[in-house]
Amino acid sequence: MKINIAQLLQEIGACQSFRFLCRPKILEDDSLVAGNIEVEGEVVNIGSYLTVSGVIRGEANRTCNRCLKAYTASVVVPFNEKWRQAADDLEVFTYQGEEIDISELIRENLVLAEPIKSLCKETCRGLCPICGADLNTTECNCVRDDIDPRLAALQKLLENKQ
Repeated sequence: MKINIAQLLQEIGACQSFRFLCRPKILEDDSLVAGNIEVEGEVVNIGSYLTVSGVIRGEANRTCNRCLKAYTASVVVPFNEKWRQAADDLEVFTYQGEEIDISELIRENLVLAEPIKSLCKETCRGLCPICGADLNTTECNCVRDDIDPRLAALQKLLENKQ
C-alpha cells in the first residue's frame, strides 16, 4: 500500500488524502483480518518529517478466551505516525524516494489493537472447569465448591465460627 508523496515533499504544510480498500497480504497472521479492510487518512508535510494519520476499519477473526468459540469482531483502529527520510530513529517509520509504504504501519497497528482478553460477549460464562460443557448453552451438574488450597486455612476459620 504505497502512497506517492512527490508533490507533498515540495511544500511544507501540504496535505494529501488517501483511501485503500483491500485484503492485505502484508499480515504474517492472516487470522487478524476477516475479509477486506479499509484504510483512510492523510499525509501532511510538517517540514522535518511527515505525519500519516487516519483510521483502519474492518472485521477481525477472534477466539473467545472463555468459551473458545470463534467469532468476528468489528475493528476500528486510529493511527498517527511520523515518517522521516532514511532515519536511524526507531521511534519513526522511514521512507526513501517519493513513495511511502504504509503496509507495516497497518500491520503494526492491527496487531497492537488486539485485545488482551478476547470475549465473544461480556456475559460469556465460559466452559465448566470440570466437564468442559459450554455454560452459555447448557447447565451441568458438576459440583464446583473446590477451594483454592492457599485459602483453605481461611475456610476452616469460617467453618469454626459457624
